[in-house]
Amino acid sequence: MKTKSIGKQCIFFDEIDSTNTFANKIASNNCESGTIIVANSQLKGKGRLEKSWISEKDVGIYFSLILKPNIELIKSNQITLIAGLALCNIFKKLNIHTQIKWPNDIILNGKKIAGILTEVSAEIERVNYIILGIGINVNNKNLNNDISSKATSIFLETKTNFSRTLILQMFLCEFEQMYFKYIEYINFEIFLKQYKENCITLNKEVKIIYKNKEVYGRVIDITQNGEIVFLDNNNEQRIVVSGDISIRNIDGSYI
Repeated sequence: MKTKSIGKQCIFFDEIDSTNTFANKIASNNCESGTIIVANSQLKGKGRLEKSWISEKDVGIYFSLILKPNIELIKSNQITLIAGLALCNIFKKLNIHTQIKWPNDIILNGKKIAGILTEVSAEIERVNYIILGIGINVNNKNLNNDISSKATSIFLETKTNFSRTLILQMFLCEFEQMYFKYIEYINFEIFLKQYKENCITLNKEVKIIYKNKEVYGRVIDITQNGEIVFLDNNNEQRIVVSGDISIRNIDGSYI
């Protein structure tokens, strides 16, 4: 590892219920910022909105990264966006051309290969710690039928096996550079142009689960804070900080 602090302290499990669950147990102690929990498999891998993340042994990357930035709670979502951009950057170096589905999915050939679950402990205005839980489908030869229509793996799309260790090393190095640059300025705008270039959601017809309702419309912009600007079907413009989003296909279905 050529990082300064990210990933220097690593806790590894061959099998665990969830790396995020374990990270939450130790993050409030004297755990150093940059500590990473890695598992070869998870029994109860977690995704966003209480969804599960299938964590098959020996084929995927499953880890949680503990961060303790001195930022306001309202800015914590920007760490998720930076992590997604870092994933896209390292995949491009491996000639894997992915895109980001705002806010937390990495898409390859129209299907999801990676997701980010961000959990935050904070006081009213200040973050105590952030846990970035990341799952990547790398060398999966097949996927559960329930998710195969929307998810895939790097192997299934490229017919190439990749080193999970190499991908993890590359991500930690890339993310650390971006993270410390962000912490120096506390300004997502320095990544905004690059994020827009990699965001598949921009200028797309979408469905958003927003304030417990399904809302349909079009994403017309991304703000300097990383929020999406959404024009709904009633021509009402909304600023959305977070939400579950699906993109409309040509046939009218949503992914």
